[in-house]
Amino acid sequence: MGRGAVRVQTDRGDRTIWAQDVDASLFVGLGALFEDVRTQLNEGAWLGLDRFDVQLATFEGDGARYVQHLDALAGDRRRRATAIVYLNPGWVPADGGCLRIDPPSGRRDVEPLGGRLV
Repeated sequence: MGRGAVRVQTDRGDRTIWAQDVDASLFVGLGALFEDVRTQLNEGAWLGLDRFDVQLATFEGDGARYVQHLDALAGDRRRRATAIVYLNPGWVPADGGCLRIDPPSGRRDVEPLGGRLV
């Protein structure tokens, strides 16, 4: 599911673009937010992250989803943390789209509330 991989529609139903490919003025503050996350991870977890990438994604309904996966690419140690910020104001449970995570403590669904950082 990494860059250059063949997209299987049943696995991933989103549309994506990398932030460097769009007008940065559309997302004022987003870079600063992720820079703050990077700094905090370095200070609190000693990750030594020297950069971050921002991928923008939209799920347009009709059952669009992204199957369970790991964000780390095989053999690539650069991707060591994932942060998600939801930019969808006005979300309601009927919209669907929860992020399902499976930590050792048990499965949890995280609602995609606008402004939430996961």
